[in-house]
Amino acid sequence: MNLEIRPLQVDDRSAVQAFRHRIPSGELAFLDRFLLSDVAVAGWTQRSPARRFGAFDEGQMVGVMSVTPGAGWMSRVGELRVLIAPEARGRGLLSHLVTRGVTEAQEMALAKLTIEVSAELRPVADVFVERFGFVQEGLLRDHVEDAAGNRHDLLILSRFLDSG
Repeated sequence: MNLEIRPLQVDDRSAVQAFRHRIPSGELAFLDRFLLSDVAVAGWTQRSPARRFGAFDEGQMVGVMSVTPGAGWMSRVGELRVLIAPEARGRGLLSHLVTRGVTEAQEMALAKLTIEVSAELRPVADVFVERFGFVQEGLLRDHVEDAAGNRHDLLILSRFLDSG
């Protein structure tokens, strides 16, 4: 894998669209909502409190990571989102993206990161716990609804951050 992880740019629009179409529909809800809007592409290079990175292999987008700080009384807590294209899974990309996300969160002076995982994806949650130091803080029952109208439980994981 010839991996490059960098901030998303306006020129990445077609790569993001192609990436989005390779993601199974049930996983699209875990993408940064900002990335789902074609209109928002121009905003990727604008000053924003969120940081969005793409992982590229030979010019093809194979993963995305975002850290979005909360607002108001939750401004010290950030939400981490990571999604990897099916064909790129199992090759160590998750470690690269999570490590970069933690670094970005520390640079943003965040004290804590959270991540949401569908309870049906317990093995994914376990990876975040075992490899990346997250802990389960909550289980929200029937919290999310898929495109077919089925409700699902949502796990909330978190990790406190070092100051740098």
